[in-house]
Amino acid sequence: MKKKLKIKVKNNPKNHKPIIFFAITVVLLAAIGFFEGMYFLFEENILTQKGLISYQNGQYKNAERYYNADTALQKLFAVTLKATKDKDFYAYFESKEEMIKCLIERGNISKAIKEYKKFLAEVQTNCPHDEDMSNLINLQIANCYATIGLYNKAIPIYEKLQNWYPQNLIQAYIDTKNYEKASAIINTDEIRAKIEEGEDSDAIALGYTLLNYYKAIGRYDLACENYTKKAPSFETDIISALNLADLNYLQKNYAKSQELFEELLTSAAFSQNTRHKIQLKYAILLYESGKSYQAEKAIEDIFKEQKELFELSPEIICTNYTASKIFEQKSKNFANTAQKKFDRLKLPAESLFYNDLDYFCKINTRY
Repeated sequence: MKKKLKIKVKNNPKNHKPIIFFAITVVLLAAIGFFEGMYFLFEENILTQKGLISYQNGQYKNAERYYNADTALQKLFAVTLKATKDKDFYAYFESKEEMIKCLIERGNISKAIKEYKKFLAEVQTNCPHDEDMSNLINLQIANCYATIGLYNKAIPIYEKLQNWYPQNLIQAYIDTKNYEKASAIINTDEIRAKIEEGEDSDAIALGYTLLNYYKAIGRYDLACENYTKKAPSFETDIISALNLADLNYLQKNYAKSQELFEELLTSAAFSQNTRHKIQLKYAILLYESGKSYQAEKAIEDIFKEQKELFELSPEIICTNYTASKIFEQKSKNFANTAQKKFDRLKLPAESLFYNDLDYFCKINTRY
């Protein structure tokens, strides 16, 4: 019987490495080419669309994921891989800005500030002549500081931008109860002329700021007079109803205010965040006019839509705080929840809201 000859062949990994590496490279490049083609095949960006829908539905965590993915792809395909003359940073910048807004909605303000600062550095490096965009990012950084009560950091930025965008500086002075400085800016000839004669977005914002100033100092007569005279030049019907509802509420004309609030809440024209702020004011109005059950129902409706919110969001903190004022049986539970979440923000001692949940909610529930 012949013995079968067994030949053992030793595998030499070194012989296959270049082939494997080459194969992986080819597959990777093919995948990149495919996804790049698919990504830019559509005129409208699918990830951006999904991010926007999630954002509008209050699903900020999902929206952040979509915008993060879009930002990464934009960075890879629209910025990194293109020739210098073909680079288009603006779609990338837009997606990045939306991603940071999601951080703000979820209450991660500190991270949002860091991201905005990185964002500002990218803009100044790649679009050094776009002064408006740099100003806008600086404005958003200041707004983040204001959200957590760091007006000592927000106001210097607002002051630098005063000639470009004065309304936020005026509002910051109102928030910090520095009414003398707010009045000094409001009563300049330039600002008054802009409010009375302007039809652009700046005139609209300044008109609202003037209204806020009169309400803050308790001059509802001047607020109503100014509103009646100037409203047609800078307001839409919906915003008009909102200001009227608020003015009637402040003057304890609850029946008229309730009627206007109910009309507003049937409108889909507001973002979810703004609608919740309106609904909180509506719930307080119902409670103060003796309609406790309806007030509780209005709060419960808000909570149903806040499931996707990050637990430290100013919106959810303020909803719990308002609920503690309205719900009789669960008041303590809501108060404890609001306080615990507020404490977890770990606001520094320099914050205007440090250990002052009431003022934090007063500012952060403003429309």
